[in-house]
Amino acid sequence: MRHPGRLRLGHQQPLRRRGAPAGGAGGAVFRLRPSSDLARLAALAILLALSACAGARGRPAPLPPPLRLAPALLPAPLAADQRLSFRHAGGEDVLDARLEADAQRLQLALHRFGQVLLVLRWDGQALEQSRAPQAPLTLSPERVLDDVQLVYWPAEAIRAAMPTGWTLEEGRDGRRLRHGRSTLVEIVHLDDKRVRLRRPGYELIIETRELP
Repeated sequence: MRHPGRLRLGHQQPLRRRGAPAGGAGGAVFRLRPSSDLARLAALAILLALSACAGARGRPAPLPPPLRLAPALLPAPLAADQRLSFRHAGGEDVLDARLEADAQRLQLALHRFGQVLLVLRWDGQALEQSRAPQAPLTLSPERVLDDVQLVYWPAEAIRAAMPTGWTLEEGRDGRRLRHGRSTLVEIVHLDDKRVRLRRPGYELIIETRELP
């Protein structure tokens, strides 16, 4: 078929100017292959989408920010004998604890079979620890302090210490620390004496055994 502008269109033939051989000097060749081009673009789009999803899944969850709240923010002194059950990928560590906190300082002593393994002291400025060589390596003093404060300190004080993007939700059954739409720490009151705290990598159950 001849085009008035001196272009020739043939079945499955490239679109070219008349009078110049394909690929010759001065010739302009325009090739249209819609099926193959669209297929390549679709494949590229799928690969990009899969790469983005894989990257999102591969990003680790952000760590909850450290609290380091002042003991003076407690509405009332705390004194309790407790049993702490730490459950993690390596197993479970069950320790007895003595928790004491007032407006001046917090002290938490962890022991097992009558042997003191770790003592934490926090005065609002410095975290001091006395650690026995046989204390479990998975026992992090900083994380234990954060967990205690997430459970017992007022929600308003925790919210005031949170950086942008973090929120604390509080309900009748417990608390949830969230980053964006993700829940990073969940605290549930199982009953009058037991509290369960879950965060990425481990779970802590606090059982109050005796209140003086």
